[in-house]
Amino acid sequence: KKVGALPNHADGKLVFWEQVPTTANQRFPNYRTFRLNRDMQIWLLEGRDHRTPNDWPDDSLKTLWGKEQLAWLQQTLLESSATFKLIISPTPMIGPDDQRKRDNHSNPDGFLREGQAFFDWLTNNDFLNKNCYILCGDRHWQYHSIHPSGFEEFSS
Repeated sequence: KKVGALPNHADGKLVFWEQVPTTANQRFPNYRTFRLNRDMQIWLLEGRDHRTPNDWPDDSLKTLWGKEQLAWLQQTLLESSATFKLIISPTPMIGPDDQRKRDNHSNPDGFLREGQAFFDWLTNNDFLNKNCYILCGDRHWQYHSIHPSGFEEFSS
């Protein structure tokens, strides 16, 4: 390795696992859920470890979450008896966001199909009436948006 060379992707992942306070590690997924009390359960999603390239066509193969995380999310949401369910996503699902980008569920050239399929699943499983909300991190502004299906997203 050259002295002064930029870290590669593998180096970046090692530094991430070393520095980020999480219950996960390289052997376990970096998405998780916590039941805070009888009324509140939160889900912390991972948007980097399982994603396909941003520039892939937005079809059934393109994913931000990966099949395993999506199946886990759906299963644990169905199992939850918490009064309020808060899905915390590092990227917007409803937005707004810069329409030139392709790195989240709200961008037309991003992962829009996967995001819409999840909103359809939430609707079909009556989560609109189960106090299910989305909180988006990694924004440089605050917003409150409502998806056409009625689900709400708040940015932090």
